[in-house]
Amino acid sequence: MQLKFMLAAACTALISAPVYASPSLMQVFDGKSCDHVLDNGGFFKTCYSYQHKSPDRCWSRLDGGLVFKGNIKKRPSFYSDRNVPAKFRSYSDSYKYTKMDRGHLCASDASFDYSKKAQRSTYVMSQIAMQAPNSNRKSWLKIEKLGRQVAAKLGSLDVVTLSFYGKNPRKLGKDKISVAEGFGRMLTNDSKGYRKCFYMPNDNQIYKLKEMQVDCSDLVRKYRMQKRY
Repeated sequence: MQLKFMLAAACTALISAPVYASPSLMQVFDGKSCDHVLDNGGFFKTCYSYQHKSPDRCWSRLDGGLVFKGNIKKRPSFYSDRNVPAKFRSYSDSYKYTKMDRGHLCASDASFDYSKKAQRSTYVMSQIAMQAPNSNRKSWLKIEKLGRQVAAKLGSLDVVTLSFYGKNPRKLGKDKISVAEGFGRMLTNDSKGYRKCFYMPNDNQIYKLKEMQVDCSDLVRKYRMQKRY
């Protein structure tokens, strides 16, 4: 009940809050601007878009003591999210013949493979986004690796991920999944004064980490502009 109240009270805080505000759970999730908030067993939270059949934004907290533990090698199969109404779901075979990867957007296997339950939560299709192969396997991977390194060093790390769909995104596959123009990620630990932000174009190019780093205020401003479309 308390979380429900907090989410409702937040409204569209990420859009209206000052750009210098910390990107926290309160700023990202609310009942009005998310079609569906999914808690994924408590491991991370997804603001799911019915229009795009893909995450709009999401939040996770990396535990520095766990991100390099376990390292389970066997990977689970992707599975559809039964919490999402059937007509708005994405499925593993939704990506067939699209030449796009099933990109772990909110939480990566490598960051949550300290237990089978945590690892499996990252294979739910409601947190998967269409990512170009090189974007997913090369560029985005660099941002994910940095997050684990920083979490291990600082003890924990809040991770906010944003999807940038633009006005008229392409829709691919039999279930018409939207393809984002790019993805943003904020890495923060306010108690340690750490904050870095990145933007990766979803264009199948391979970028260096420093090429993707952006000013956090600019990233939030860009996201707000998108929400006005």
